[in-house]
Amino acid sequence: MTKQEVQFQKRMEELANTAYRRDIPVFTNFLERNELHILHSIREFPPGIRVETSGGYEFAERQMAVFLPDAPFLHYEYPFVSVVIAPLSPKFSEPLTHRDYMGAVLNLGIDRAQTGDFVLRQGDCVLFCTPQIGEFLTENCVRIRHTPVSAALCPINDLEIRPRFREQKGSVSSLRLDCILAFAFHSARGAMLPSIQNGEVFVNSRLVQSNSYLLKEQDVVSVRGHGKFIFDGVLSDTKKGRHMVRIRIFD
Repeated sequence: MTKQEVQFQKRMEELANTAYRRDIPVFTNFLERNELHILHSIREFPPGIRVETSGGYEFAERQMAVFLPDAPFLHYEYPFVSVVIAPLSPKFSEPLTHRDYMGAVLNLGIDRAQTGDFVLRQGDCVLFCTPQIGEFLTENCVRIRHTPVSAALCPINDLEIRPRFREQKGSVSSLRLDCILAFAFHSARGAMLPSIQNGEVFVNSRLVQSNSYLLKEQDVVSVRGHGKFIFDGVLSDTKKGRHMVRIRIFD
């Protein structure tokens, strides 16, 4: 691991020890995929301490972790909120992308560790963030590019987030990671090797650097610079020994 990754792991171990000593839930900031991988790779925590994560919705990439003591009837809530950012006049709004929303928010000087995913919906964007950032955005996020916008807090339980997918079916010779990646991104198997070897591929938020890794049904695969998809598994086998598979690619 790099020096920064070692420091991150030590920080996670310190938070786990705090939860153990004080017998209280202890939360992290929002963690990105490699940080989540390191967290899930830590083999030993203090007795009774368990780790859970959430990003506010199913399939969230950036998630907050909580270290939980073994205490009966323990109640906790993740310390983040959801903010809906929308054009004031949708009819006259220019098309806004994921990059537009994220760039406008981060250009306000906000630390990325205080924000989770930006989720595009039809006509708006949902952002998960810490409560302080949520309040700040309601007052200061007023324009994205040339489009006036409003930012409003919304109870997470009232949100409706349905990821949009593109379904893709086809035959592959193997369920190996490199083979499925080549199928997903219309590439040669060899062309995907650098992404795997350079630590850019995550399966269920865990770093995978073996091209022979066998995917399982409902695995969620993320590849930096390419995208994310769900492997739905094998539909049937052909007479020539190939597998008909289906994946759902996140739009």
